[in-house]
Amino acid sequence: MNSDLIEIDATSLRNLLQQQGVSQADLAKKLDISTKTIQRWLNQSIRRVKPDTVDKLSAIFGVCPTKIHRDVPVLSLRVTDRTVAEICTERVFERTRLNDTWSTYIEMLKSVNADALSSEQRYIVFRNIGISSFYLAKFQAADLYLRLAGQIASLLENSNMKIDTIIWSARRAEAFGDFKTAERLLSEAEALLTSETDLSIQSEFYYFRSRVALHKGRLEQALQDIRHSLLVSYRRRVQPMPLTISLDYVHLVHIYIRMGNYKKAQITCKKLLRSAAITGWARGLMLAHFYLGMIEYFTKGPSEVSTRHFGKAHQTRRSLAIDRYCPLVTQAEFIGLVLTERHAEARNLIAHRLQKSKKSPLYFALSAMDGALLAKVQGTKLRPSTIEKAYEFFAREEMHTAYSALKKIEDCETLDLAQVLDFHYI
Repeated sequence: MNSDLIEIDATSLRNLLQQQGVSQADLAKKLDISTKTIQRWLNQSIRRVKPDTVDKLSAIFGVCPTKIHRDVPVLSLRVTDRTVAEICTERVFERTRLNDTWSTYIEMLKSVNADALSSEQRYIVFRNIGISSFYLAKFQAADLYLRLAGQIASLLENSNMKIDTIIWSARRAEAFGDFKTAERLLSEAEALLTSETDLSIQSEFYYFRSRVALHKGRLEQALQDIRHSLLVSYRRRVQPMPLTISLDYVHLVHIYIRMGNYKKAQITCKKLLRSAAITGWARGLMLAHFYLGMIEYFTKGPSEVSTRHFGKAHQTRRSLAIDRYCPLVTQAEFIGLVLTERHAEARNLIAHRLQKSKKSPLYFALSAMDGALLAKVQGTKLRPSTIEKAYEFFAREEMHTAYSALKKIEDCETLDLAQVLDFHYI
């Protein structure tokens, strides 16, 4: 099974060709492929195609993509596969999330024949492929597999599974920058939440909703939701301490910095250091040192303390083998490079971020904003079209705080390091 490919429905495709009077040759020409490929789709010698091929077919025939590909699961009562059960345990999933080894994990999931599994196991395989695809910025594949998992959850009438797939779909929409969809999905999930809902799912729900609220500038709601997420995470009493607690602390630091409450941000960073050390989350340790260095720098000026924190953060960053583009890491790394006046490295990092974030309008716009800030510190200029794209995104998604922050940066002639915090959008 390939998590980047979608199974095409040969019967539906044949019916569409006949109904609309489109020949195989005409279709091949429109898709810029050979007629032989069309024939292989129809005789099912080729069963799977790329997601963008399905999108092109739906545009040509003027139908919904679901009319072209197979995505309606049926219940299966097969015996549980013990190997798959081990791969899909919460322990293995959490370890993958902890170490950021999504590429390796998705390869394991690809090797599974989902058709031979019970519905419960098929659900967890599709769900985990969807989440892995999301972290690897394969947003189309993430959307497809999370929808498949959601359909199986509905067939099984399992409310925990339903809520879980809905909130991860919301997380995917948030990372893509589609906040309206994210908020709609979170509202759907909230309507299904009860006191019986699994605590890990409740925690993820409040964490994801807090993220959206922060993007939209609703700081009080973001603070309330992340505190609720922390409370639920601690109630789980899982040993070792669940990674969600460290993730919550990272987000809480962002909220306090945005509120200008640097004392609470500093206290939370120290809690993050402790929780990340207990969990074994090296990325969390690195982020805590970046944030502590930044807070120390802006509250007391450059000092041995801020230098020490930045040094530890950069040292940890060099030792990390992250197999994907991580916006959280690169944004923290960027501000550390700017404040330690490593401008050439900061400039290279911005170029890397802009290149890697093209699939996400949100992260592209945030990278452009940091690029604009660096340009003012250096007295240089960023490409106007890049800035314009950021403005357009912030306006479209009603990110008024981000829009104002970018305008504030653009209105300045130059910035010195002491002013960076006033203009940096975390």
